Amino acid sequence: MAALPQNDKTTKGKKMKRNLCFFIIFITAIIAACSSKEPVVAYPPDGGNLVIYNGTILTMAVENQKLDNTQALLIKDGVIKGIGKTQDIISQSSSLESVKYLNLNGKTLLPGFIEPHAHLMLTANGEAVTNLMPCLPDKYQKIYELDYPKGKKCKNYINEALGKLAKDNYLINGWYIGNGLDPSRMLLDNREPNPEWIDINRQFLNQPAHYIQSFNSEDEAFYITTKPSDGNYPFDDGTPLFILDQSGHLAYVNEVAFQKSDICSFTPGEVLNSESGVICVGTKDQMEKSLENAKSYYGFPDGAWGITCKEDRDICSFSGLLNEESSYQPFVDAIADPGTKAMLRHARQDDPALKVENRMVELMKIFSRQGVTTFVEGGGSSVGMIEAYKNMVKNNTMAARLRVLYTWDIKGTDGNPLNHKQFKNVVEKIPFEDSEFNGFLSAGGIKLWADGSTQGCSADLITVYDIDGLCKEFKRGHQNYDDQEIIENLGPFYEDGWYLNVHANGDQAIINTVTAFKNFGVNGPEYSDTPLTLIHSTVYDDKQKNDTIAAIKDAQKFVPNLSVSHLIGHVAYWGESMKNELGDERGGHIAPARSELEKGIDVSLHSDMSITPLYPLWFVEQAVTRKTWKYPKLTGNGESLIPNIPQKECMTKGECLTPYRALMAVTAIPAKQHQLDKLGTIERHKIADLVVLEHDPTISLADDIHSIPVACTFINGQKVKASVSQDGCQLTDLPKLL
Repeated sequence: MAALPQNDKTTKGKKMKRNLCFFIIFITAIIAACSSKEPVVAYPPDGGNLVIYNGTILTMAVENQKLDNTQALLIKDGVIKGIGKTQDIISQSSSLESVKYLNLNGKTLLPGFIEPHAHLMLTANGEAVTNLMPCLPDKYQKIYELDYPKGKKCKNYINEALGKLAKDNYLINGWYIGNGLDPSRMLLDNREPNPEWIDINRQFLNQPAHYIQSFNSEDEAFYITTKPSDGNYPFDDGTPLFILDQSGHLAYVNEVAFQKSDICSFTPGEVLNSESGVICVGTKDQMEKSLENAKSYYGFPDGAWGITCKEDRDICSFSGLLNEESSYQPFVDAIADPGTKAMLRHARQDDPALKVENRMVELMKIFSRQGVTTFVEGGGSSVGMIEAYKNMVKNNTMAARLRVLYTWDIKGTDGNPLNHKQFKNVVEKIPFEDSEFNGFLSAGGIKLWADGSTQGCSADLITVYDIDGLCKEFKRGHQNYDDQEIIENLGPFYEDGWYLNVHANGDQAIINTVTAFKNFGVNGPEYSDTPLTLIHSTVYDDKQKNDTIAAIKDAQKFVPNLSVSHLIGHVAYWGESMKNELGDERGGHIAPARSELEKGIDVSLHSDMSITPLYPLWFVEQAVTRKTWKYPKLTGNGESLIPNIPQKECMTKGECLTPYRALMAVTAIPAKQHQLDKLGTIERHKIADLVVLEHDPTISLADDIHSIPVACTFINGQKVKASVSQDGCQLTDLPKLL
């Protein structure tokens, strides 16, 4: 790197390439040191002996396999030892010590739900700042608020969200910090939807700093051209602002944020003659060179900052739009620079690390109450984060298991990414059988992001975003890595036996990833059984959908365990937005689960929490109905993503799944994707991680699946105590006569 001209930035060096979320930086480095509790043994230490009978058993082992109430399960030492006639199973249980009996009384038994891709620490840390996320559809929102009371304060308009941020007036190290703004669904203000809203929101994305600074908190209105002198403009008074988009792949800052981050301290002449100088106002050419220098100096080749210009292109500036997490880094540094003492001083609790640990434990209990027995962390982005998870499991009674994937560029204790040699010396797999964690913490996968967010206009697409939609100016979106870079970044991990997950929303990202995966199989056939999963796999070009699916199928010849995992909330919460951004045809066929299954491609369903809430039965319903809502109208059961298509026809000609297939997508398939061979199905010799539902989802009304109560969950054959109020499974010492 060339020396910086007359500037004290020379000592800063090149910044890390990816930062999963800036919230984590504030907390993870000190979590391990803050816990003073004596370690306790994770719950439960030993498997239980149990007989379960008199209900419906959905095994998930074979499609549509259902055992009636004449069949029972025998569990010994936490493992399923027998499946058969109830009287035979009860007779076999007589030789066991301390055996318990569960009479289902007509309830339904399934394998415990597995969340295949979400973010635990990100969710816990995100709760510490002002939540700007829009509301859920009414029928989900009322359930969500019971588990997450803060959700009651959701806002569906950008002006209302900014008003909330201003009213909270909670600053972290002198910065306004918000989380969850979503211009793809939230209208700018309280007007009814009309054709102009697309243009208005598009203008917001093109120059968010200008809109944010024009916000008057007194009447919650935007004054884009002329500001009344008697107004109150909290985000244009010298206070920096950073807002994370709900997708996590975009962020919004005001102009002073660049100044506070010490970014705009050069002259145009210095920028054009330097490889590292950055300015914030200049000609189009100067600003493009400034961005090029920033990407090099701060180390975000996979990210970008938006540039906006006057009509004559002689006066341009950074727009306040940050694209991809790595590009947030200089702002994160500015927020966190005062150090741990300042962070502690501004934190909302005396011991933030322990507070976050306790919140993560509570979140796992909430997940358990939804039937989750295993939670997969989709991005262990730092060594400190992994140590925090280890301490959490050692120090607490856990309500669910935690499976972790490391990011391919995981950060070391110094905050810099580890190269592969360093990775091998510092990071290790944690086998499921590891006695230290009793199966409650394990790690064996690697994660990479190939592109950004579809609704955030940054998916890597084959065909440009719709020319009449919100993302018109973003053209083909954003590419983090092409196929050769994916091979370079992930190849060493594949050769070392790690299973791989790649975030790929757009069809170009899907093709790039599949090409890399196929290369792995061709050149490393000894590892061909390694699970490889496309995370999200959202957009399939309407003209080339079959070609994209065919490419996945072709790659399976060399890597047979290649599969996909869909964020089904894209359909429910962003379906109408996707149609706006991609066009009706592409938008109507996002996450084409039925087409994939028809071609023999396994599909799982995930939340990507905190992007969407973790309720597996909601996923099942959303995959079965494929209904969506047009914000801000959130009443009723929604409308089919493809209009006027009957439910049964959707399961044959559309992309709807059968209820049983959707249930397999939250049990058997994610177990396979994450090498959890002892979980995911009800079969002999499988571990007895189970969930009991009050009703059978396969025969319930499709629109009511989300409301089926979870009676209880079991891990290792022992009932999980995740809630005092949730006790729908009474165990007895003797079986009740049928």
